[in-house]
Amino acid sequence: MTSKRQKIAYLGPKGSFSHMAAKKFWNTEKKDLKLLSKKDLNEIFRAVKINQAAFGVIPLENSSAGSVNSALDNFCKKNFSLKIKQEIFIKIDFFLLSNEQNKKNISKIYAHPMAIAQCNKWLKKNFKKTKVIKVQSNSKAARLAKKNPGTAAISNNLSAQIYKIPKLNKKIQDYANNTTRFLIISRFDHPKPTGNDKTSLILSIQHKPGSLYKLLGSLAKRKINMTRIESRIMKIGKWEYYFFIDIEGHRQETRIKKALKEMKKYCLYFQILGSYPKGAAPWD
Repeated sequence: MTSKRQKIAYLGPKGSFSHMAAKKFWNTEKKDLKLLSKKDLNEIFRAVKINQAAFGVIPLENSSAGSVNSALDNFCKKNFSLKIKQEIFIKIDFFLLSNEQNKKNISKIYAHPMAIAQCNKWLKKNFKKTKVIKVQSNSKAARLAKKNPGTAAISNNLSAQIYKIPKLNKKIQDYANNTTRFLIISRFDHPKPTGNDKTSLILSIQHKPGSLYKLLGSLAKRKINMTRIESRIMKIGKWEYYFFIDIEGHRQETRIKKALKEMKKYCLYFQILGSYPKGAAPWD
């Protein structure tokens, strides 16, 4: 009797950058996995929480457009409480896809909001007066452009291949090294130390003078490098914030253990999202 195949939930449909990240994770895991398309990030978190999927692929931040707020909001939901197993960096190259060979015939361009933000300068230069319509994913943009005459899509090479739609322009993103950081989430995973790790935290601090200073001092005095800090409002109407913090090192290391224990003293809420291997940058 064969075991049930584990599933990877990703932001679909097929051809999205999340689909690309899911395939990359699948290849590195070398397990019998199945891809499971979801329409939004909340569905991905929920699928992992209720064990519909063993893993979820979450876009967290882009090097030119910043953080994905819906991802941060879902990490803030205490009923999910999921862990980070791995991070994956995907090089984001955007293409203009269309069946129209003459660009003058293009009256609408479909694109995901993050794609619009990352190709903003190019759009203003080349399609200043063309209507740009926001859609849920890059792959959906490609599907719509495939079906509707007089339209185009901002999408990726995988979508162009899947939906068999010509590429009119290549690499139209505003910044050449445009990259998105994806996280692989699961219910229980805490990978063992590799010597080249990262630890992610979510916390809220006490409303006392110097709380944040003391919190960060717990890292500084142990010479622990903080690679990211970002605040996100709690949405409870009291102007309170969560902080997302990434540090170098693994939670099992002695100095990291001591730092986390001390940091917790200054917090109203404190959760370790995970310790995991650092992802390789796509230009390395």
